[in-house]
Amino acid sequence: MRFWTQSKYCHGLLAALKVSVVLLSMSARAADEGVVLKGSYEYSSYLHRTTPRLLAKWDFTVSLNGCSWLIDCSDLKPVSTKTDLRIVTACDGTNIYVVHYPNNLAEVYRGVYPSGKDIRLQYLWIAFASRCVLPPPEGDAKPPWPADWGIFERDDYVAHYQWLYGDGHIPCALVFLNNGTFFSRNPASGALVHQRYAPPYSNGFTHMIARWSSVTNVMGVPLPEDFKMTMYSAKRLRPLGPS
Repeated sequence: MRFWTQSKYCHGLLAALKVSVVLLSMSARAADEGVVLKGSYEYSSYLHRTTPRLLAKWDFTVSLNGCSWLIDCSDLKPVSTKTDLRIVTACDGTNIYVVHYPNNLAEVYRGVYPSGKDIRLQYLWIAFASRCVLPPPEGDAKPPWPADWGIFERDDYVAHYQWLYGDGHIPCALVFLNNGTFFSRNPASGALVHQRYAPPYSNGFTHMIARWSSVTNVMGVPLPEDFKMTMYSAKRLRPLGPS
């Protein structure tokens, strides 16, 4: 089984930034509470170099029951003392609950789409628990890339997504599109600014592609055996000002 993601800049050659996640192992079983998956994966980030800029290894447990889910992720190789050793996130279909360990800090926010503040949660949610929130064939939803709360909670912080289909009309890929704009903050005042990318990205571009190339079925729940996610981000050169 293989699970990995990467992200690249859309400026010149698409090779400026790469993020990869490799699933080392995974097992799934049926349980009274739904389907439970356990495994571990590695995360590596490369920025204009061939050696990892950051390397982490995580264990995870994912529980799925309809549109409710729980994702428990433990850091086996902390990058720094500021890194949460464990994060448990759950959704009951109305709210999302997050507990950070070892400090036992908790937060609750309304909604069914997890914030992109933590990449450990985001990648696992896209792979295993996103289909209830992102129904086919297409729609608009919160985009799966990092954003602070002031941006994430905005009603206009959305992106268009599309599902692609393989044999048997089974969804095999999820594509998020960027409309050519982005939110940023004024470095002096902290004020939120909505800007448009410089051409040619001002007309929009593909921001993320997630692919399920091999899917198994447990209690009617489709689960990826081979998952790949690639994220593209245009360099924010010469923004054109407010959109």
